[in-house]
Amino acid sequence: MLKNLDFLRNTKVRILVIDTSQENSEAVSQLLTDNGFFVKVSTNGENGIASARKLLPDIIIINIEMSDIEGCEVCSRIKDDSKTKDIPVIFITAKTARQDIMNIFEAGAVDYVIEPVVQEELLIKVNRHSQLASAFRKEKQLLDIVDNYVLELIIDIEGDIRQVSSVFLNLTGYEEEEIIGNSFRSLKHPDNFRSELSDMLDSVKNNYAYYKEIIIATKDKQKCFLKMYVDPIKSVDGKVTGAHCFMTDVTSKKELEHLSITDKLTGLNNRQKLDQVLQYEYSQSQRYGSVFSIILLDLDDFKQVNNNHGHLVGDNVLIKLADILRANVRDSDTVGRWGGEEFLVVVTKASEQETKLVAEKLRLEIESENFNISTPVTASMGVCSNNGDTAFNDMLSLADRALYQSKRKGKNRIISASEL
Repeated sequence: MLKNLDFLRNTKVRILVIDTSQENSEAVSQLLTDNGFFVKVSTNGENGIASARKLLPDIIIINIEMSDIEGCEVCSRIKDDSKTKDIPVIFITAKTARQDIMNIFEAGAVDYVIEPVVQEELLIKVNRHSQLASAFRKEKQLLDIVDNYVLELIIDIEGDIRQVSSVFLNLTGYEEEEIIGNSFRSLKHPDNFRSELSDMLDSVKNNYAYYKEIIIATKDKQKCFLKMYVDPIKSVDGKVTGAHCFMTDVTSKKELEHLSITDKLTGLNNRQKLDQVLQYEYSQSQRYGSVFSIILLDLDDFKQVNNNHGHLVGDNVLIKLADILRANVRDSDTVGRWGGEEFLVVVTKASEQETKLVAEKLRLEIESENFNISTPVTASMGVCSNNGDTAFNDMLSLADRALYQSKRKGKNRIISASEL
C-alpha cells in the first residue's frame, strides 16, 4: 500500500512570504513562482501569523523589518503555536551584526538571506529547505496513515506501552492517557490464562521477531482477536530497547469461525467441530498411544416432551441440558450436539472406566434437574475408549451400539463398549 508515494513528493512546495513592503514581496513572490513554488503573500505581520495557521505552508519567508510587527516577534509567535511550530522559517534581513543574526536563530529561524537579495542564494536556500520540508511532509503523511489505519503499539524493554496509534485506541475504546505507561499485560483478557508479554520480550531481546494470534480486552472487557507481528527496536549501538508491534484485527473472522462450529440452539459445539476434535484426538492416540474416550448421550423419550409440551418447551429442555453438560465437564474436554437430542462428550486422557464415572455424574445431574415439565427427563449413554487400537469409525459405532443397549435395558443408564 505504501510503495508508490511519488504523489507526495511531487506536490508543489507551498511558501508563505510575510513582508510589509509590497515591492519586496512581489519580487520574491515572482521569483519563487517562476521556479515552480506555490506562493502566498501577507503584507503585514498579523495577517501573516493568521495565514500561517490557515495555510500551514512548507516554508515561511519573513522580512525582519516590517512596519507593524518586528519580524523576530512574528517568527516567535509562529513557533509558539503548536500548529505552526515545525514550519521552517527563512529571514530576509539587512542586519548583519552578530547579535542580530543570533536574534534570528533564537526566534526560531533555520536560515537567513542578506538584503539586497541575491536571487541565486535565495533559490539555493529555499530549494534546500523545500527538500527537507517535502521529506518532513511525506514522513508526516506516512505517520498519519499509520496512525489512522495501522494498529500499532510501541513498548519499552520492560513491556510498558510508550506509543499507540489512534486506530488502536478507536478499536479498543481506550483514551491515550488510560493506556500510555501501563504494562502490555493490562490488555490481557480475563479468559486468558497468561499474557503473551514474556514470550514477546524474550524474542525481541534475542533479536528475533515474534508472531502470534492473541486475544486482548477492550475497555468494556470484550474479546478482541489480533494477529500480531513484533520487531525489536534498537538504539544506535545495537542494544534492544523495546518492541514495535503491528496488529491486524481478525475479530470478525473469529466470530464467523465460531458461528460455523457452534450449534445455534444450545451454543455448544456442532457436529463439524466435534468431527474436528475427534479426528485430532484419534490422530494423537495413533501417534503417541494416548487414551481418550467418548460419551454418546441421548435423551430418553424426548419425542414425548415435544408431543406433550410443544417444540418450544423441547428446545428449552435441550438448552438446559447443554448448560448441565457444559458445567460438568473439564475445560480440556469437548462437549457438543451430535444431532437432534443426541450429544457427544470427548473426554481426553481418560480410560473407559474413568469416563464411565464422568457419564454417571452427568446422568445423575440430568435426572435430578428440574426442567419445569411434568414429563421426566433422563438420558441414556454409551461409552467407548480408544488408545490407538480401535479404528475411528469403529469407535463411534461401538459408542452407538452401547447407547442402543442402554435404551434396550431400561433407559436412564450407561453401557460401555467393553460390556457389549
